[in-house]
Amino acid sequence: LGTVFEDILFTVVDILLCTVLNGLSWYCVVKRLGFCGRAGYLVWALIYVFLSIGRLQTITWSQWFLFYILMLIPAGYTILALIQLY
Repeated sequence: LGTVFEDILFTVVDILLCTVLNGLSWYCVVKRLGFCGRAGYLVWALIYVFLSIGRLQTITWSQWFLFYILMLIPAGYTILALIQLY
């Protein structure tokens, strides 16, 4: 029962964190044109890289590894787009 609660808690925290960071990155990149100029694009690319690495670490202990792998696809395209904007 403890691991089920931990999995649910981790998933809820991950969804909330990613939702907030995605909204913030949209605002900074689209509305503020990179937040800190061109360097802001690289900062957001690094944030997405670190979030993706965190998701890769969950694959080893989660039953939902396919779901996390599918979440890496849009993150990868976002990282690529941010690097191209730089």
